[in-house]
Amino acid sequence: MRPVFASRFLGAGEITGTDRIFTSAIKPKLGYTFGMVIRRGITRKISIETGINYIRRNYLMTCNDDSLNYKDVSDFGIVTYEIPIQCLIYIRLSERLYMNNSLGVSINWLASDVASLGQSQLVSQHSYINRVFGNPALLANVGFEFRSEKSGFFYLGSSLHRPFTRIATTVVKYDLGPKKYENVLGLTGAFLTVDFRYFFHSQPIKKKTQGNKKKKK
Repeated sequence: MRPVFASRFLGAGEITGTDRIFTSAIKPKLGYTFGMVIRRGITRKISIETGINYIRRNYLMTCNDDSLNYKDVSDFGIVTYEIPIQCLIYIRLSERLYMNNSLGVSINWLASDVASLGQSQLVSQHSYINRVFGNPALLANVGFEFRSEKSGFFYLGSSLHRPFTRIATTVVKYDLGPKKYENVLGLTGAFLTVDFRYFFHSQPIKKKTQGNKKKKK
């Protein structure tokens, strides 16, 4: 399991909206992701990775009405299933230690729309997921790998996941009976992770010889 971090540096920090007296803000919280990765060696320095991951992004929504000195909060999360495809390049640092750099894309399916209520139930949010097919994202990774002849490969590094489009649009509503207020906020979904991975040893793909050599007369 890997922790998921979001920040303003990634364009995924706190976002706010105001409708007259009503202000709402959504801030990313610590999330997590886990899954399985398959790596296939192409050469001694290049490999291809793919697999499947479960991603849980968590958010905290806070709302204010200064005219009534009213405040409210609500937690919610968005679940995504990811299929990454990356190309890795290795840089050998010592006999067993390698530095890895990778770049690729991922296909993402968001599980469903998400709704929640504030503690007073005067505030509600409904997050409508982006239903663009695949919801593609840019992937980048850097890390270090220790290779053991008998025990496999041990990897420690960090990854960037940056969707090309917003993953969801959150509509926040404040219902005061005859008076209603609404804010619309977009969630980018970009994040960083700290990765620890274990790989079983794999050999590079061997080139096939074409045909049999002609026999000498």
